[in-house]
Amino acid sequence: MGETLISSLGRERVAIALIAALVVANWGAPALAPLSIAVVFAHECSHALAAVLTGGRVLGIEIGIDEGGGTWTEGGWPLLVLNAGYLGSLASGLLLLRGVRWSGALCAAIGVLSVVVAVVWMPWRSFGFGFAVLWGGALVGLAAWAAPWVTAAIVRLYGVFSVLYALGDVLADVFGAPAGSVNDATLLAAHTGVPATIWGAGWLCAGVLAMWFSRRRA
Repeated sequence: MGETLISSLGRERVAIALIAALVVANWGAPALAPLSIAVVFAHECSHALAAVLTGGRVLGIEIGIDEGGGTWTEGGWPLLVLNAGYLGSLASGLLLLRGVRWSGALCAAIGVLSVVVAVVWMPWRSFGFGFAVLWGGALVGLAAWAAPWVTAAIVRLYGVFSVLYALGDVLADVFGAPAGSVNDATLLAAHTGVPATIWGAGWLCAGVLAMWFSRRRA
């Protein structure tokens, strides 16, 4: 049984490595655009969740076809709310990769939550609302009718892409954006006085450490 478990873990790592290689090789391909928007949606939902958990409220969430997004909140703890976007994307990606065996339940839960978020916090006639409802419906449909290996593949792909996109987004937004750009790191810098690059470096380190820890625990 021990050898079977080790073999299973080995196959899982190989599968994840192959998916990561395919994603990197096809980065920016139109076929990956829905996943990019889905990760942006998860990023914005992480801001919203942090606001609610710290006593604030969410005024609205928007995402665009250009992979941009925004979350408007009131109250709550700004330090956590602003950090939650990138860290939430990283954490959700790693949790997905740890939970592949429950892929059907994960697809169903994410799908239902996506629709709820859209109905409660997104403008009904916006691109983001339509995307969230279609994305959520597709995931619920997969959970209900797709074979387990299909939902497992979707969860692996979504998990790998979430981690890679979050790290790439930090590099692009914090270290590659033109001067004067507004993003989570610059907002944190204005709120705390700590330079945006320090926040960006911290998110990158957190992502690398989380992946290393997750691999060791696998």
